[in-house]
Amino acid sequence: MNYKFNSVSDNKRQSGLAMYSGAIFTIACILGILAPSIVNFALESTLSWALLPISSIIYAWLLVVPIFWFPKRRILFLLCRFTVLTLPFLYVLGFILGITDAVVYMGFRSAIAGIVFLWLVFLLFTLLKKHKNIAASITALLVIPLSWYVNYTTDIYLNGRAVLDIWDLSSYAVLILIAVALLFFKRRKPAQK
Repeated sequence: MNYKFNSVSDNKRQSGLAMYSGAIFTIACILGILAPSIVNFALESTLSWALLPISSIIYAWLLVVPIFWFPKRRILFLLCRFTVLTLPFLYVLGFILGITDAVVYMGFRSAIAGIVFLWLVFLLFTLLKKHKNIAASITALLVIPLSWYVNYTTDIYLNGRAVLDIWDLSSYAVLILIAVALLFFKRRKPAQK
């Protein structure tokens, strides 16, 4: 009975702490929006460069705050929000900065690749809960096609052709070595007294 009471009390304390943390983060975001807005408006009588930190802070708030308020399955919900919000955020950034469509398109392609990668990692660690070393090893290997794709997209845009140099190959070799090492890494279970 005492154990149940302590458990309920701990849950309430953690819930209260999460709510306060979310409120503090929200206040910090509001202040972060107000400061550049006031300065920008005072200098130019309009909002121009302040839109960049404002949009970034709103994006960060939408991603982070629900973690404090909805602690259950926070990684899953964070991934869902990241998936839904990232492409619109990149579009808004491109519009504010006046970036060309080609750069925005390149950013979209890299972002989509990153989102797919994060979902694959999430699924790996969900399905292989008891074999985290195998999940980590596969994750290290998945970084290779992600890195290649992002480099390929960037090279096509900047150079007009894909370039695979010694630094890319050496980084892939290191990732393969890390993947192999992780296969043999197992956490030692604490000795039972």
